[in-house]
Amino acid sequence: MKNNRNLLQFVTLGLLLCSLVFLLVEHSISPESFAESWWMRMFPITVAINILFILVALISLLMSSRWAGSKGMRIARYVLLAASMVYLGFVRGGCPCVVSYFQNAVLFLLGKKFMISFFVPFVILLVLTYLCGKAWCGWLCPLGALQDLIYLGRWPKLRENKLFGLFRTRTAQRVMRCIQIVAFVALLVLLIVKQMPWYCRIDPFKSLFRLAVSGGLMWTLVIVLIVSSLLIYRPFCKTFCPAGLVLNLVSLIPGARRIKIDSSSCKHCKRCEKKCPMSAIHDDRVDNTCIHCGECQSTKCKYIG
Repeated sequence: MKNNRNLLQFVTLGLLLCSLVFLLVEHSISPESFAESWWMRMFPITVAINILFILVALISLLMSSRWAGSKGMRIARYVLLAASMVYLGFVRGGCPCVVSYFQNAVLFLLGKKFMISFFVPFVILLVLTYLCGKAWCGWLCPLGALQDLIYLGRWPKLRENKLFGLFRTRTAQRVMRCIQIVAFVALLVLLIVKQMPWYCRIDPFKSLFRLAVSGGLMWTLVIVLIVSSLLIYRPFCKTFCPAGLVLNLVSLIPGARRIKIDSSSCKHCKRCEKKCPMSAIHDDRVDNTCIHCGECQSTKCKYIG
């Protein structure tokens, strides 16, 4: 475990350094135009992105520590989610947006010219997900934060309500995953056919964060997003987010960092299964939709590794 942590730290720092080098190499900056250059205008965003990647690595290390699942860690998670929603959401208008990064990466592969900073963060996030797990989704994503913080099903008086329980069943989870796959394929087809960043035109988070909802379609999407987020834990993440689906697939690669249950010792008490907000735990198995929120570890069950 110690060797894996050291490797994670070295690789993470190397990726962060490479991301800065890529940005510097892409545009040669002359001393005369340095103050007005693209790089100087983008530098604050670049710094913010790299800080986020450092946080992903630190969170992953903490989730492997004795503090994982503690009350302090759960409070810290909600503080980070709230900060992400406020700063990356309402202050920066939803940027950086991991879905846009995914979209730009696809368009780049199709031959479209993009500045490297528009899609390289997504590539780095793929590597970090393999090394650190889906800490970005569970702790820092502003899109997930908005859904997470307004979900009503966590309140004790509503938790056992049949309506909220309906969306937590295995059948409901399978249906939402099927919808996500169909939406992913549809978005890929649109990107291939249209050859343009089509998702940005229907992004309800962008309109909501910028408080600039206009047109019947956007109003409908925003209302659907809010209402569904009140009843379902992270509905957008489960039914549409293409970046989330890709990160799910990364989690299936052999050697990827994932929370596991000691199946040989598991007593099938189902405490962790009931605690998991993503409904990612089934019997003695944690599936690839786990977002490393640490809720299952708050049960203090010693058979979760």
